[in-house]
Amino acid sequence: MINTEMERIETILNELLVLSKPQKTNYKQKNITTILHHVTTLLKTQTNLHNIEITERIDSNLPPIYCDENQLKQVFINFLKNSIEAMDSGGRIHIEVSKMETSMLLVRFKDEGPGIPDHVLKRIGEPFFTTKENGTGLGIMICKQIIENHRGNMHIESGPLGTIVEVELPIF
Repeated sequence: MINTEMERIETILNELLVLSKPQKTNYKQKNITTILHHVTTLLKTQTNLHNIEITERIDSNLPPIYCDENQLKQVFINFLKNSIEAMDSGGRIHIEVSKMETSMLLVRFKDEGPGIPDHVLKRIGEPFFTTKENGTGLGIMICKQIIENHRGNMHIESGPLGTIVEVELPIF
């Protein structure tokens, strides 16, 4: 039990370090479609194990974005893993990407899980708030910080038919 708790403390400390110290970033022009394909390929085994299908509706000819590819992958993996964990009996995760009129790209992740109760939804992003047995309550906070560092925005809404996470990223 002590070893398990020590590992948990180490995980929390590592995530706090990510939040507190400036991360070395490697911003380059990247194709969002390629980034998303890498992420979905990486999670393919996990989605298969949980009987989850990922569908994509990505506009063609999207302009590149100026980003740190690894950081955005971390964000997208976090959102997809949350969706996978929310759908105990399988289902679909829909990924949509489109260009907005405001010189932003909209990346939308929509799952078919049971949704997040309002009292929990209001607290998402609070430090150390988690509903997961082994969670640290820092994942969404880190994602939000990465998105803001990319001059983007994040929005989460949820209902009985699932949860939608929207990420807006600027086009350069």
